[in-house]
Amino acid sequence: MISVNNLFKPVLLGLLTILAIACGGGGGGGEESPPGVLPDSTVVPDIGSRIRPTTAIVVNFEGSVATSELNLVYTGTLTQFTAVWSSETNSNDTLTITPDGPGWPVGGQTLNISIEDSDGTEIRNIVINYTVDDSVPGASMSNQLGDTIVSGNALNATDNLVITFTESMDPDSLNASGTFWDNSNATWSQDAAPNDTLTLSPNGASWTSGNRTLELDANDLAGNPLVTLQADFNVCTSNLTACTNSCVDTQNDPANCSECGSACGDGVSCSTDSCVDGACIYTPDDDLCANTSCSVGMCTGTGCVSNDLDAGTSCGTDSCGSWGSCGGFSTTCDETGTQTRSCTAPQCDGLGNCVNNNYQDQQVCVRNTEGVTCSSTVCGAWSVCAYTSICDEVAPDRTRTCTPQVCSGGACGSGTSYQDTSSCVRDTDGISCAINSVCIGGSCINIVN
Repeated sequence: MISVNNLFKPVLLGLLTILAIACGGGGGGGEESPPGVLPDSTVVPDIGSRIRPTTAIVVNFEGSVATSELNLVYTGTLTQFTAVWSSETNSNDTLTITPDGPGWPVGGQTLNISIEDSDGTEIRNIVINYTVDDSVPGASMSNQLGDTIVSGNALNATDNLVITFTESMDPDSLNASGTFWDNSNATWSQDAAPNDTLTLSPNGASWTSGNRTLELDANDLAGNPLVTLQADFNVCTSNLTACTNSCVDTQNDPANCSECGSACGDGVSCSTDSCVDGACIYTPDDDLCANTSCSVGMCTGTGCVSNDLDAGTSCGTDSCGSWGSCGGFSTTCDETGTQTRSCTAPQCDGLGNCVNNNYQDQQVCVRNTEGVTCSSTVCGAWSVCAYTSICDEVAPDRTRTCTPQVCSGGACGSGTSYQDTSSCVRDTDGISCAINSVCIGGSCINIVN
């Protein structure tokens, strides 16, 4: 095993010596080539290809090489490596060159292997060049029209899924699965950058509708693996159209009328927008306009307009205070009067405003006057006091008939008559009651004796 650590230094970097088969060394008995003669050789990976930083370079000879008679001189930009001749099967027929440490440097690299005989004469010069690539390939998805597709999107029943890689890929490394993959035909691109695009098309008239999954792995030409592509799609039925994440009916969906994203809307807030057979229809709707207690909204071609209600139109419920006392009677016996209260009435002013108007409310009220005295009592003449003598000072009570004036049926009239009495009393002292006699204490007294 030889480690080579010097760039462009034309010195012997490694003399690989293996016991000749004739001396019992090596592997499976291959016959060494004569001194100064080398078997034909090939290099793996192919010269000019892309490799990873960790890729080993293998030089395969068609027969064993007499390594003890040779000097190998390495030059070029690839310097940090270990070169080992094979020791199995046919010994010394394979030279494996493995990068040291983190691997080959990234970019365009060269390695020249000058094989010299023991006299220093070059008998073969193997010129190797590679592009060392450590970049992780990326991938994006679209449909056949170039519309970007991401996981979770909807997909039309007959759309192709186009997976575009950031570089050419190795088709033999492709490993895919999922319900979407199971229903697909895969075709690699063959254009100026072959195998950088993979097109998946339905293997029938259309994809199977519903939720479908896809998982895909592949390596680029250098062997760098793609970050596993995982996606799921909502595959639409044939009568629906894929619009981002949804399957929609573009014949009747006002948000996607005739095509995705074509929303119906005439700019009039009070119209109802609908989609019929892929065409937008706008219907004015007065109910979408704001109404107030004194104005009514109406939808026009430019939007809502307000129609003010006439002045005096009620715009609320009246509120009133308590009723006042019952009054306004025409006579003492009048039983029907009126009473009032103060009220506020909300009314439109004709300009769309609701204002308060004050007014007096009045109602009929009643009272009961039955039997109420309405005038002076009417009485007849007194009866005569019946004194028994001229000097009698006390007689039975005198009487008279009286009729009270009272209300009856709301009018003033005669009530029930009654007998009024009054005592009969007089002073007769000193009245002459006979010759030489006067009344004293109710008796006739002779005043001569």
